[in-house]
Amino acid sequence: MPACGDDLRFAAGLDSPNCDPDSGAKRGPRPAHDVEIWVGAYEPRMLRLTGRVPDGRGPSLPAMEPGDLAPSNAIIDEAAREAGRPPADVRRLLNFGADPPVDCLVELALEHGISVFICETTRLDRAPRQRDDAGDP
Repeated sequence: MPACGDDLRFAAGLDSPNCDPDSGAKRGPRPAHDVEIWVGAYEPRMLRLTGRVPDGRGPSLPAMEPGDLAPSNAIIDEAAREAGRPPADVRRLLNFGADPPVDCLVELALEHGISVFICETTRLDRAPRQRDDAGDP
């Protein structure tokens, strides 16, 4: 796992003016926006790394056990605080395998801090209805 942490720190620093030229990485043009690093961590060691280094976590709900979200977030939050980062700096994303009900999305946002939802759908007419059901902010 240490190598993974080093790789994440290296990737995060590639667009830094302090990029190590001895690393062999070639700097290209600076991106027009920040390029975030997200991981799909599930196990405690990667969750702790997620709190320390990357910009966010994006697991898939079908790969999680019921009740995993709150303990996973607690591990990330503790690691972020230990690293001197505000836990809110680690954004939370959640992949769904199907169209979730709006009340489920609201609960995940309010109780677990999920700010990005990726919902797999084959019905293009569903997204506008879910947006309308949720109402304007």
